[in-house]
Amino acid sequence: MINNIRSNRGYGVLSFSLYDQLFITTSGTFEAASSIKGTFFYPSADVAWQFADLLKLDFLSFGKFRASWGKVGIQPAPYKFQTLATTGLTEFGGAYLFDDERGSEDLAPEIKTEWELGTNLRFLKDRISLDFTYYQNQTTGILFAVKTNPSSGYTFNYKNAATMSNRGFEIDLNGLAIDKKDLKVSFSANFNHNKNNVDDIAGAETVDTGGTSKIVKGYPVSSFYLPGTLQDDDGEMILDENGFPQLDPNNRVLGDPNPDWRGGLGFEVNYKKFDLSVLFERSQGGEYINRTNIVLYGFGTHEDVSHEITLSEDLVNHKGNIISAGTTVRGNIEDFGAGNVLLDETWYRESIGGGLGFSKANDLFMDDATWTKLRNVTLGYTFNKVKLSSKFAFQSMRISVTGRDLILWTKVKDVDPETNNYGVSVVSGMNYFNNPGTRSVLFNLQLNF
Repeated sequence: MINNIRSNRGYGVLSFSLYDQLFITTSGTFEAASSIKGTFFYPSADVAWQFADLLKLDFLSFGKFRASWGKVGIQPAPYKFQTLATTGLTEFGGAYLFDDERGSEDLAPEIKTEWELGTNLRFLKDRISLDFTYYQNQTTGILFAVKTNPSSGYTFNYKNAATMSNRGFEIDLNGLAIDKKDLKVSFSANFNHNKNNVDDIAGAETVDTGGTSKIVKGYPVSSFYLPGTLQDDDGEMILDENGFPQLDPNNRVLGDPNPDWRGGLGFEVNYKKFDLSVLFERSQGGEYINRTNIVLYGFGTHEDVSHEITLSEDLVNHKGNIISAGTTVRGNIEDFGAGNVLLDETWYRESIGGGLGFSKANDLFMDDATWTKLRNVTLGYTFNKVKLSSKFAFQSMRISVTGRDLILWTKVKDVDPETNNYGVSVVSGMNYFNNPGTRSVLFNLQLNF
């Protein structure tokens, strides 16, 4: 399929400074494209104040405060002004039909408006640097195909249909701990936190994105929107007469796969001709649904349901049958809040405790998605002036070995919580028999002439 888009763009920049301390830049961009009607203007401005020379502090090598504001636009996909023709009815020799996605004549770009404040600091003759940024942005007129009433003759309508906002902050710290002739040791650390929210969806409360998630007004993108356990107003499970959870007939937001924060910590050592770098990363918070395990529970093939236990007390199963003390059964014992009950085959295969489909008590299977990884380790050695012959030589040759994703620490069972059944998608935080995470070892040879 070939898409043709004609676009035009013009911009101007005005910059000036005062006393080599205050720097101001403004810009404006006019943009037009064949995928949209009209011309759109996107302004921006930023200001920076370098204050270190004014303060004259011995420990402060450089200091800058900065602020910026701007707008950018994202053009609609091509050929969305009209309802296009498609082919169908191949069993009757084929025909041209109206596409099931209705076009819109009044499309506008998605507009993202963002402002940020920050500072850049360097200390002790530039041995340590610290950068901090706080930001807020809002994207209006988000473009996507919205489901329509089938009586309209269309399945989807492509239009400007949502508003979304983000706010958060980022911190970067870098330093040189040791700086000697044969030994240098440096470190780096970063921390970022982002809070996302869907502000509006063209008056609707939810929009399907597929799988476990929906776009839900008032919640972050990718929120789990699924059946869960029946609960009271205080969020406590309403149990049946046998002490088991019950399925809520209404879907609701059960959790958020997005982390509370992410960060990294690394260091690099250079000793003579050796170099070593190590990087750890951490993702804190969020939820993860392991739907692979839910299905395996239903099939009875997961190790969690393979236990054989001899009951020390009379217990009731999901069907209300009482299993006498002294009986050896396969399953587990659980207390959902009304005393011990027996999770046997009836719970995992015939109820909401496992099996195929989304009509399960999904909140019982959500894990804390927090993880820590040894993301990268590289060890290298450099040879200087490698001479192969009297006429041919290298300035240097470096050999190295790198290991990636070598160690994972997480409470999520059986799977790397970074993996996602839907790949790079608006839907995240779920696995369903998808490929696992991988460890890799790379060998590298670098030649400099």
